[in-house]
Amino acid sequence: MMIAEQLRAAGRTWRTVKHLTPEQWAYRVRNRGARGAIAASPARFGAWLNGKAAALPLPEPRMGGAARVLAHQAYLHGPHLEEMRTGRFTFLNRAVDLGSWPSLDWRVDLGEANNPLWRMNLSYFGYLVPMLAAGRPEDLRAAAGLVRDFDDRCGPGAPGALRDAWTAFAASFRVIHLLAGWTLYRAAGGPEDPDAERIIACHIRRCAAYSYYLREAELGFNHMLKNLVALAVYAGCCDRGAPWEEWLAYALPECAESQSLADGRHVERSPMYQELSLQDLEIVSASWRPMAERLGPLLYRAQTALAGMLHPDAEIALFNDAWIGEAPPPGQLGARPAVEGKQVLADSGYGRLAGAGDCVLFDAGPVGPDSNPGHAHADFLSFELSVGGVRAVVDTGTPTYSAGQLRNACRSARAHNGPRLDGLEPIEAWASFRVGARGSAWFLEHCFPGDLAPLWLAGAADRYERQAGITAGRWLGLWPGRQLLVVDCWSHQHPGARTDLLLAQPLEIRVLHGQEAGRTEDQCWPRFGVPQPAHRVSLAPQGTSLVFCLQWGEGVAGTDVIATHAAEALQRLLAGPRPRPKR
Repeated sequence: MMIAEQLRAAGRTWRTVKHLTPEQWAYRVRNRGARGAIAASPARFGAWLNGKAAALPLPEPRMGGAARVLAHQAYLHGPHLEEMRTGRFTFLNRAVDLGSWPSLDWRVDLGEANNPLWRMNLSYFGYLVPMLAAGRPEDLRAAAGLVRDFDDRCGPGAPGALRDAWTAFAASFRVIHLLAGWTLYRAAGGPEDPDAERIIACHIRRCAAYSYYLREAELGFNHMLKNLVALAVYAGCCDRGAPWEEWLAYALPECAESQSLADGRHVERSPMYQELSLQDLEIVSASWRPMAERLGPLLYRAQTALAGMLHPDAEIALFNDAWIGEAPPPGQLGARPAVEGKQVLADSGYGRLAGAGDCVLFDAGPVGPDSNPGHAHADFLSFELSVGGVRAVVDTGTPTYSAGQLRNACRSARAHNGPRLDGLEPIEAWASFRVGARGSAWFLEHCFPGDLAPLWLAGAADRYERQAGITAGRWLGLWPGRQLLVVDCWSHQHPGARTDLLLAQPLEIRVLHGQEAGRTEDQCWPRFGVPQPAHRVSLAPQGTSLVFCLQWGEGVAGTDVIATHAAEALQRLLAGPRPRPKR
């Protein structure tokens, strides 16, 4: 049994790592070796890092994008600032007492695998931005004291710090946040304090050196972009050039372009990370002059694409790893819900139907970038539905980033509203951010009569071909103000064929072909770690097809006939040669 388990684990690992690029392998070996050296000899590493930092120019408080950083950090931390001054910190909707400011218990045991994400937020120092923006000298001294205490008791050699407080990602956040807070302090008329400011400037310089030499190219994507944005912000605050400026001038645009698909969507296919990457591009464009013109077209595409992922409530859909309240509100990023009608973001695999206050968002794309789909969920052909501006059919959301049963459940097919096979998973999700074997999905945009519904979308997914030789398909037809018709088909009959719907609001569900298989009380997590009640309805097909109608207005005459035409067309597509997804 043990040998069989080891072989399965080895196979899963191979299916995960075989997609890594040579650059990722090189940086993975390099950075793992560096972390091992840090753990073995923290003092030697500290001396090396101090030497590298000393070769850099000290920054000045003149960050161009400071106001953008303030808007985000005030949104995140404004309600909790006074509590934080007393040592009670709230991140990710969880409050923890860490002792008296500034001597915090940086390594307090948080449970849940010691919650590295909460610790990372503590180490970002984002809460110092709105504090320093008031221009009070006592806040500057308190911030300097906190930074000094962090250096003394939570350096790279502190137990566990390399998992959270001293990743290059966390160090990059500190560069951005401390420079923004310091800039805003001076802009508000705060008096100079050479001692406090030198503590902050030296820490920023150390973090910049750390972000450069230990940049997370093995993870890439939003991690690498954050590293490069921090280095660019730092360069923009120095009187003499940082040594990486020439490299950064081509590396940053190249990194930003590689994360943007042709339709403007972020390659990791998370609406939340779309917001966060857009925020990074805005910050760097305002903070480092060489980037403003280079990134302008990319910013415009990203804003337009983000608008196509919004519900009528002006907040994001929750496909893949995403939740509300982490990124700046879309309105702060210049994105408003898209106009009514049909919008297809074919490169990223997202579609949107909207009218009369109703909105459907549909996922018909891959899991994410093959080289690191860490934020992927098994949400192929899933949809979210708002009725009259209120979310009705919802995604489960993201309750945690810590490995375990809850993390596995939120990434599973059952957690989403797509056609599935009970007991089988379309992606091999494991640990917190690993994916082994993975399927894909794609649009079927030219395969149906255009007059079946006023607004419609369709797609197929090879999600179960590996385990059961089955491909799934879905057609969605929206009659704004009235109903949504859903046709699900499987290429072969299977006893585990199911479609689950997670409802946050009651809706009339009429099953036209198939049957209801059960109703249960459940939960969803539109905000990280905060469960909300929901109702799960499970539906089973008859043979290889399931047809149901979600209705909230006057019924549509001929719905049965429309459903029959859509189901027949979908079955023909699944039975014959099929267009394959772009990979």
